Amino acid sequence: MSDIRVIPHGQADCFLITLDNEDSKHYILIDGGSKLWKGKGLPEYIEESGILEIDLMILTHLHQDHIGWLEEISHNVRIHQAVLPFSAKETTKIEKIKNREVKNDYKSLCGIEQNLILQGTKIAYGNRL
Repeated sequence: MSDIRVIPHGQADCFLITLDNEDSKHYILIDGGSKLWKGKGLPEYIEESGILEIDLMILTHLHQDHIGWLEEISHNVRIHQAVLPFSAKETTKIEKIKNREVKNDYKSLCGIEQNLILQGTKIAYGNRL
């Protein structure tokens, strides 16, 4: 059965869309929730759901409550396609960023992008759609 699950992570949610066509299931993950949430993290939810592959992962923008668990997910789950807001390669040097939260978001984006490249994920960038 196809459905949309809102996975609560405090200030922000992430969304897991399941498309079920009798023969197979396909998954779309939108954002990664927040690591600051004291409840169950997205990696545990994905593992408990038995999801081994995600067809499309979308990161809407860089804030800790959206980028949250995506670095871990992109490291542990096969992602076929992804949409990132922009390439980490196009950003200024991380060392020059003064704001700690912004710096952490960019580091996470770098990690996510590297994980996706290593697994051969097809990546589209929001600034080039």
